[in-house]
Amino acid sequence: MISAYPYLILVGTTILLVMAFLLRQARYQARVHLELVHLNQSLHFDLPDFLRHCWPQLSQAGFTGLSWQLDWFDTPLTGLEGTTAEGTLCRRLKAGEITLTVYLYHRKHRWERRYFSESLAENFFLLLHVDMWIKTGAVQGAFDQTAKLGLFLQHDVKNIAQFIRLAAEQLANVAPDRQPALLATLQAAMPTLRLQAERILGTLSCSAETGQKHAWHLAEVWQQAADKHGLATDIQGLATAFLVKETLLGIIDNLLANYVDQAFRFPEQPPRLRIILSQEDGMATATIQDIHGNPCAWPERLFEPFWSEQGEGMGLGLYQARQLAAKADGDLRMLAPADHPLTFILTLPGPL
Repeated sequence: MISAYPYLILVGTTILLVMAFLLRQARYQARVHLELVHLNQSLHFDLPDFLRHCWPQLSQAGFTGLSWQLDWFDTPLTGLEGTTAEGTLCRRLKAGEITLTVYLYHRKHRWERRYFSESLAENFFLLLHVDMWIKTGAVQGAFDQTAKLGLFLQHDVKNIAQFIRLAAEQLANVAPDRQPALLATLQAAMPTLRLQAERILGTLSCSAETGQKHAWHLAEVWQQAADKHGLATDIQGLATAFLVKETLLGIIDNLLANYVDQAFRFPEQPPRLRIILSQEDGMATATIQDIHGNPCAWPERLFEPFWSEQGEGMGLGLYQARQLAAKADGDLRMLAPADHPLTFILTLPGPL
């Protein structure tokens, strides 16, 4: 009779080897996932940077390629690493003003390799979505803080209005013998009241079109704004825009503020703006470029709210300029070629 022990030993050894192999694969995939988590943390959960730097870890896990299309606060970004393959894992993610479509390519796997690849891919997609939620939450939180600031400003405005009303009532009913004392009180209070009013007006910004629309010759408006900011300009062409004055000035001032900052940081070669104006299909277009400018190293950050190159500003200027342009039925976009200075293209509605 043939003994079954050799077969049992063979089966047991096979099972142990398979278990050891699966355990090794699981540990390897867990290590890759942990490396991705640590990389994400080191980049401060910044989605564009994470997408640019995660490929080495993914390639170690057996993926052949990675491609993505990111809409980062209305700024399109794309990336491709490795090569495409027959197997594809795809996700389309969205959070607030951020939309991402990402593809992971791999050779067609079966059994345990397919399971481990899909598991790691799902973890990777989750990390990307978490980054989107973090950024959206941070932006919304900052806007909430701004809304709270608005409440304090409203409170200050209310105090000023109450003081004006009280002063008006006293002036209307003051007795002749009390006029000198009342005048002295008003003279003492007015400088402080004026400073408070100027501070509030300086903090407030134009967020809605409440005034009357007019036709504006953009060459004159741009020249006046540039002179006010002390910027040299070369304005070419003619165009006429039709919108509220405060909205137009808000857009232009927010755009020029970036070049003013450059003038302070690089006084040896201050900006010189070339502004080309044109009118077509009922729209006025202004193309703005700093002749002395350098290529932009972070174009995806330009319209990201609350991001500042120096970490000192509020990072709202260009974001607000784009919002104001959109509310006026216009558009603000940028071109950032790798070997040329940054170019802004502002489109505004023209006269009817």
